[in-house]
Amino acid sequence: DARRRLESDLHAAGLSPSVRLQVLAGDLVRSRMGLSDADWHMLVSRVAVVVHSGARVDVTAPYTALKASNVGGTKTALELCLLAGARMAFV
Repeated sequence: DARRRLESDLHAAGLSPSVRLQVLAGDLVRSRMGLSDADWHMLVSRVAVVVHSGARVDVTAPYTALKASNVGGTKTALELCLLAGARMAFV
């Protein structure tokens, strides 16, 4: 489903999907975003750029309720970049 949404958004922007794009479902709160060891190591060995736009947005929630996903998810994205020698675009 995530791949289909990405391809639809790319087409709407006048771009064609690249065969180099791969979509993996993850969870910002979980260690290594909940990815399997195989998927995590595959990313570390292949990724060149991480575009991080994941966040939980809830203006009524206290910081403590948002910290795990927003701060933890960003730390994990940065860890991936450091391990992979990749650049990060933070949205």
